[in-house]
Amino acid sequence: MTAALRDTARPNKGMKLTKAGEPRSFAAYPRCSTDMRWSGRGEHMAADRWYYLRHPDGFSDELFSCVVSGLATWRNDVEARLRHWVHSGLSGAAPEYEWYPAELSEDRKVTTIPVGGKGTYGSYHLFEETIPKELWRYLPSWFVIDLDAGRRDEAGWFPDISWSPCYPPEEREAARRVFRRPTSSEQ
Repeated sequence: MTAALRDTARPNKGMKLTKAGEPRSFAAYPRCSTDMRWSGRGEHMAADRWYYLRHPDGFSDELFSCVVSGLATWRNDVEARLRHWVHSGLSGAAPEYEWYPAELSEDRKVTTIPVGGKGTYGSYHLFEETIPKELWRYLPSWFVIDLDAGRRDEAGWFPDISWSPCYPPEEREAARRVFRRPTSSEQ
């Protein structure tokens, strides 16, 4: 990272509480490399929305590849819908998207998916839901049981990372009996 880019990055102020009185179970993670403004680049749109997946056991290379595949599926879906924007029922010009590669934290426990672009609340709702489920579509069920998804944006809807479990917490123990993690000899 060049000194000019490093100087434009906002410092990580740490994570806030998930719910009132409930501390996060993971340490604060630094923001990703696309979490900065790129001055002097003309029409370049920097990332303004970030999606996160975290898992207490971390992501192996193979599991991270599953996330990258899910990102490709989501991107292809959004791009196909944008080609047919006239049929969306929303007025105005189609939103613009700028896609960035997924990143993995040093401890491999958090994947960051940065997205940039110009859109509206309606278009974001149409294409992004709260957190696109395609991002964990190809992860094995035994892994998704303990997976949390998060989102943060600069629009003000999610000013701090908002985490949600991908699998209902009250059903996790029962699911572990059905979706067993493979042993090293089975992998």
